Amino acid sequence: VEPFPLEITAAASSSVGVTEITLVPDTSAYTDAAYGDGRFLACDVLGNLSESEDGLSWSAITPTGDSIVGAKSIAYGAGRYVIVTVGGKILSSSDGVSFTQHVNEPTRTFYKVLWTGTRFVATYAGNDSNPANLGSLYISDDGINWVRIVSESNIPLYDVAFDGSTGLLAVGDYEEVGGSDSNVFTYSSDGGSTWLHVRRPLGDSLIRGVGHNGTNLWVIVGSHGSQGVSWTSVDGQNFSNRTYHPSVSTLTDVHWTGTT
Repeated sequence: VEPFPLEITAAASSSVGVTEITLVPDTSAYTDAAYGDGRFLACDVLGNLSESEDGLSWSAITPTGDSIVGAKSIAYGAGRYVIVTVGGKILSSSDGVSFTQHVNEPTRTFYKVLWTGTRFVATYAGNDSNPANLGSLYISDDGINWVRIVSESNIPLYDVAFDGSTGLLAVGDYEEVGGSDSNVFTYSSDGGSTWLHVRRPLGDSLIRGVGHNGTNLWVIVGSHGSQGVSWTSVDGQNFSNRTYHPSVSTLTDVHWTGTT
């Protein structure tokens, strides 16, 4: 599984604008970054780590303990950094250097991990026909002990977002139901304790990312044919305002900055 390329940028000020940052080591394989314990920590699919206190100057870290090769996403919470990998592993570290493996599912590919303030949520794609093994989410309150959420579908979930209160929305691929294609969404209104599995027909679109503005709006992004596409939702279950973005072939992620 190829990583989506990560471009690290930093806004020094409104007058300076956005500055492109070079991470160390400069591998062009970075997949995600997180902030916690007074520093940024970026991971790449080759198993490298880079750290920075200000987001501008970066230095290499040599990780120890269990391997983080294949790192796809990283989050910080409960005093720990958590990394998920494309090889089906979940690992954590209290210092951002020495990592311990907690989950090893070789038939699964993890895509995203986030911290809600009380819980980690990780999304993945399963590859198992056993109904008992279906599901696309893992949750943990401490980053060490993980529970797999069993659902009715094995469709990949690529991303998950938190609304800042109790709502979580995970988005993924589409599947054929009753002769028509429907996109798969998994929604939680109680902070991740229970999940509602819903399908919505979005016209053969591949959904890759989801974000929330912290008040009243979800945004999902992806691709339709050869162009990017986005939708909005106020409840995380019904989507409207489809907008095509012909200047790009796909949109892979969306974030709220506080103003846009």
